[in-house]
Amino acid sequence: MTEYHKDGLIIGTSRAAQAIEPACFDNRLYNFAFTVQLSPFDSTYFKLIQKYHPKAAYDSTRLHIISVDPWALWTYTDQAEEMLNPGFERLLEAPIQNPNYQYIYHFVPVLKSLTTVLATNKHVNAGGRYVVPIDSLSLIDREKSIEGKVASYKKKKEYTEGYLSEKRLSILKQIIDYLSQDGRVVLVRLPVHEKMYVIENTMAPNFDEQMHDISMQRKVPYINLMPLRNDYMYTDGNHIWNGQSKIISKEIRESIKKYF
Repeated sequence: MTEYHKDGLIIGTSRAAQAIEPACFDNRLYNFAFTVQLSPFDSTYFKLIQKYHPKAAYDSTRLHIISVDPWALWTYTDQAEEMLNPGFERLLEAPIQNPNYQYIYHFVPVLKSLTTVLATNKHVNAGGRYVVPIDSLSLIDREKSIEGKVASYKKKKEYTEGYLSEKRLSILKQIIDYLSQDGRVVLVRLPVHEKMYVIENTMAPNFDEQMHDISMQRKVPYINLMPLRNDYMYTDGNHIWNGQSKIISKEIRESIKKYF
């Protein structure tokens, strides 16, 4: 069965994939975010968006949410300005269908998938959100997870020698322009744990100003939720706890009402 996404999309990395719940937006959104390895702002991701969401007649009630963060727009010395994802390149040649057997074959190894589902009940829901139901994580376990994630991110070359990729920035603008042709577009910066924010602020101190400039150029709102970072719990410092996904989704929804 052909399965295009006719309504709005949620674009971004795993931060958005786990946090933004389409059901909080009258089910007219589909979460099309993946991970920073699979869906940074590169040409492969843009082509995939175009493939699964062909432009329709403009509809002012159609909403697209683009989640932005430094990691999805950064590169580093000796790395190409963008890394094309070979798996997604294969999906570009595959037919659109539901179930998407090409996606399952390339990205969901059967044994690993079964083990993960049985052990943790992680799954992608009907709206495309990646549900990671960690409901019994103790404060001690959560802090250990955050410390580990922060330590790993401090080792990333994007942090130690990274810079804003002009290529990725250009593709972000192209995605905004493309989605603006059939609906309204909003840029959103999701919050992270304070310790992760310190890393991002060190890495990209002018990030919010850069995103605000793009929002002004493209005439789309930029909603920065980072000031609310202490209002949420995180499983690892980077991802909002599943139990609060609906809370932050409603926060986004209410913030959008100020603009539209």
